[in-house]
Amino acid sequence: MPGGSDVQFTIDENPAAGSVIATVEAFDADNAGLTYEFIGGDSTGLELVPLPDFTAEIRVAEGADLNFEAEQERVLLVRATDSVGASVTARVTLQLRDINEPPVVPDNELAVPEGAIAGPVIGTVIGRIDAVDPDAGSSQQLTYTVIPSTPEAPFERDASPYLSVNETTGVVRLIAPLDFETTDFLVLRVQVDDNNTAAGESRGIAIVEKIIRISDENDAPEIVTKTFDVDEDHEPGELFTFDVNDPDEGQMHRFGLIQPHPLLEVTFDGTVLLKSGKSLDFEASPTITLQVSVSDNGSPSLAKTEVVTINVGDIDEPARLSRTDNLNSPASENQAGLLITTLGLVDPEGDHDDYAFDMLPGPSSDLFVFSPESGELRLADGVELDYEMAALHELTFEIVDNTGQLPTETQTFRVIVNNVNEPAFVTTEKIFVSEVPRPGDAVGRVRVADPDKDIPGAMLSVEIIGGSAQPFFEFESATNSPGKPLSQIDPFVLKVRGDFDFAAFRAIDPNELNLQLRVFDGNSSTTDPIELKIELNQVNEAPVLNRTVLENVFSNRKITVGSKFEIQIPDNIATDPEGEPFLIRVGKRVRDANGDFVRDEDGKIKLELPSWLTFDAETRTLVGRPGAGVSTENLELTVRALEFGPFRLSDDFDFQINVSPLTNPTRTFDVNDDGVTSAVDALRIINFLVQNGGQTASIDSLADVPVYLDVSGDGLVTSLDALQVINQLNGTNDNVGSAPASEPLGTTESNVGVLEEGEEIWVSDDQRRREDAIDLVLSDSQLF
Repeated sequence: MPGGSDVQFTIDENPAAGSVIATVEAFDADNAGLTYEFIGGDSTGLELVPLPDFTAEIRVAEGADLNFEAEQERVLLVRATDSVGASVTARVTLQLRDINEPPVVPDNELAVPEGAIAGPVIGTVIGRIDAVDPDAGSSQQLTYTVIPSTPEAPFERDASPYLSVNETTGVVRLIAPLDFETTDFLVLRVQVDDNNTAAGESRGIAIVEKIIRISDENDAPEIVTKTFDVDEDHEPGELFTFDVNDPDEGQMHRFGLIQPHPLLEVTFDGTVLLKSGKSLDFEASPTITLQVSVSDNGSPSLAKTEVVTINVGDIDEPARLSRTDNLNSPASENQAGLLITTLGLVDPEGDHDDYAFDMLPGPSSDLFVFSPESGELRLADGVELDYEMAALHELTFEIVDNTGQLPTETQTFRVIVNNVNEPAFVTTEKIFVSEVPRPGDAVGRVRVADPDKDIPGAMLSVEIIGGSAQPFFEFESATNSPGKPLSQIDPFVLKVRGDFDFAAFRAIDPNELNLQLRVFDGNSSTTDPIELKIELNQVNEAPVLNRTVLENVFSNRKITVGSKFEIQIPDNIATDPEGEPFLIRVGKRVRDANGDFVRDEDGKIKLELPSWLTFDAETRTLVGRPGAGVSTENLELTVRALEFGPFRLSDDFDFQINVSPLTNPTRTFDVNDDGVTSAVDALRIINFLVQNGGQTASIDSLADVPVYLDVSGDGLVTSLDALQVINQLNGTNDNVGSAPASEPLGTTESNVGVLEEGEEIWVSDDQRRREDAIDLVLSDSQLF
């Protein structure tokens, strides 16, 4: 039987795979051979390898994890068995010794877009080297060092020119721009050092290679050719077209100028055009520089600004006027004999003496005189320019090439007139004021004119600076018009002061009443006081309505639906204290959707008559005829006496007219309202039906005298109404002129007779009486 005993081994942590970390030895007296096996403990990653001398080695295999930081010792149970089956078990203890380990770095990749911002300070942080020191409780400081590719130790796609790693934090920053089209990934080789200084231990150093993936982004396009040559005599239109280089194939491009150019424009497709009416000038600009933006339709869209240079070629050109206008020294208005400018000729090639010039006749040429010898352009005798009449005059000059090499040219010179500020002035000469003005009254508006209203800063204002009437008047302001919206304040309205002293005002001779004004236009004010005459008017009072007369005229007035209404208002219903003319108006007070009164431009309640009523102001006649659709009501109307003038004055009188229905309110069957019920009443209805058919009464279908055709009261005129009158006549024992009943007979209670078939015999005597009454009506020749 084999024999053995427990053993203990001390080993360094993290031994390499294949390392022998212990030898197990058993002895067998029979020397029959031994086998070994693990029967307990964690033997993961370990293996027992028997040897010829009947011992066995414990070796490290793949997957072993003998880490001091995880466990300081590991206990294994090993059994040795001989050839006849006898065995012995021993306890093997592996005591782990802590050693300094290199830092551990995960093998994850980092990524960065090619368009990320680059720079040693502001460069994009794309991640960090997440190294971990496996030594538990270690206070060692990890440091990071980028290892570049060298001839001695080369490797491909070196990332060191593009990326930096912070020495102490391991943060990776982009320091140089990337280009996906050049490479789609880089290799960043980094040494991580734990800087171990413990005696007898080595430093832990790990060399890691990080894959840096570069993602593709849209690249900005660029213009290929940036310098062009164009002659100065090129006609307006296309000059050239840009070519584009874009790393991203298949994209569309759009062009534009960063700053507009006075001569050139660039179309969206990259064509450079000379604008219509413009020309290139070598002498003025031999070189033109444009800032052109070109953008693509990538996602996101990118643009690049390029500087494009155009070299203008020199071509022989005719002479031109030295100036085309007097913009730098505009001609002042209101100055006779003014020298406008001195003109000369400028030949782009320098041959000025080869040319002559003169002013040609034109619309404004009579205002000026020109001397070809001196080049002086002046105002003609007796002429003064006026900006308000014409701010610009165009003169045409003829330029002749005395050598005959170039054709005669014409050129326009523009005379610009300077707008000189002129003082504003008051156009109102006098204001008429009531002889008994009231404090706060607006007495008139002072009109002020500014001949230079277009000059910047022009803003008219007026103030009272003197005059005998100064203590009594002021212009409207927010202070003296409380409650009035600021937008409605008129600073040119003259008002009576709130502290108006009537006695002091009347003590002044009316012929001496005046105000002295000063006008300010925002740039200057009048130097001399402007006098405004105050003239007194007799007090104008509103017309006065004679209420006694009006009450007699309109008292107990009624209008019957279907009947004509007419009333003439007497002459003596109103008088004007000053004997001034006035108008009489009649109407109903107008209300809006909210029930509030609607006022006209004078602040008076607006009057309107119903559509079926009219008022003739000349004859003062109120006429109307309401139809069946008119409401029966007490119609509220107003008579207004209105005097026209600067301030419209009026007096109102309110009255009511009763609108009665189409049915006679007191005698139902008395259609013509003559006091009796007779055959004439039935005939009225029959005649109406013959002319109009069954309908409500209309204005045109009724006579001027009152008629109450709707006997039944149902709002319609039908044969039923005539039948009810006839029934009434029949019910009064054939007494055509009898007094009427108070109510009409209902059709449901009438006994209507019926002839039996084939016989002319009445079923009832009552029916016969009714027919006799109808015959009586129709046989009365006086009714037709």
